Amino acid sequence: MEEVQLREFVVCGPFPHGSLARDGFDPLLVEWLDPSQPLSEGVEVAGRKCFRAAAGAGGALDFAALFGEGFKPFWRLEHGLAYAYAEAEVEEGRYVLLAGSEDGLAVYVNGRRALLQPIARRFAPDFYAVPLRLSGRARLLFKVSRLAGGWKLGARLVRVEAPFYAHAARAVKPDLVRGRRERVYVSLPLVALEDIASATVRAGSGWRSSRVEV
Repeated sequence: MEEVQLREFVVCGPFPHGSLARDGFDPLLVEWLDPSQPLSEGVEVAGRKCFRAAAGAGGALDFAALFGEGFKPFWRLEHGLAYAYAEAEVEEGRYVLLAGSEDGLAVYVNGRRALLQPIARRFAPDFYAVPLRLSGRARLLFKVSRLAGGWKLGARLVRVEAPFYAHAARAVKPDLVRGRRERVYVSLPLVALEDIASATVRAGSGWRSSRVEV
């Protein structure tokens, strides 16, 4: 399976935290720059200069380390929003963008918003799966908000030949091994990349088949 790990970014921020309780808005809903435009090193946005940054050994970009603001209760945070921009050259085809963030995440692909999740959570790789059709240069802009604690982003593109993607990172049993028969209940989300009229579910002794309309 072809994969592009996003490790090099142009980062811009940090921007004021903002909150529904204090300011009447969620920071993910406020734009500090034009998401339809590429983000370049050295550009200034609201007094913040954009710069290049790389993901760490674990594949995550750590905004708290980049901007130097350690853990504080959320109501004392000065900054809680940052952008990270990346480009990838890809062959024409179907892809799934796998991303994890701490906390909220908005994603823009070639200038159009593809994901909005204003949810506080611990960082988990590949937590979100966004189906895409891409060709040539893909422009990916990530906007990450911070409530408290960690402030991270990780992302990769996976090319998919099948009409769906098995999102193993969100499985109830996350240590699934391809080809191994499981004897416990398993929930495995599927991300459809095109219209699917039906799916075949195999279960039970002897792998008896039953057809389930979806």
